[in-house]
Amino acid sequence: MAIIDSLKAFFEECPLLENGRINVNYLGPEKADYSIENVPAAPVVRRYVDGAEVRQYVFVFASREWYDEDRLSNMDTARFYEELGGWIEERNRSGALPLLENGMSALKLEAASGGYVLSAKGGTARFQLQCRLVYRKEG
Repeated sequence: MAIIDSLKAFFEECPLLENGRINVNYLGPEKADYSIENVPAAPVVRRYVDGAEVRQYVFVFASREWYDEDRLSNMDTARFYEELGGWIEERNRSGALPLLENGMSALKLEAASGGYVLSAKGGTARFQLQCRLVYRKEG
């Protein structure tokens, strides 16, 4: 199983998500569409003499949300991303991290930013939260 598959399965457990589906590297045009998308970053954080490595997988969790001058709608979206960051933090604290295979084990998952608008068009906007999975890969 690839890391992206593990992340998708991890986020599918999140009770905050509406009944939308989670895509990989694609965000659809409908509200409550979600996507996990990898972000370019140096993968190796630390190398050990035994060949093991601490690595990182940087990604964004993105969604399509209503976006206009309606203050309440925009506050709901801001609240969602704040709660999503809190859910990630709680799962990290409790050790309920994504399950990895092939000699890899998750060390921590963190939200590296708050949720923010990346682009807006036609009454909806793409919001995203940048995250980082740090894991150990055996040599």
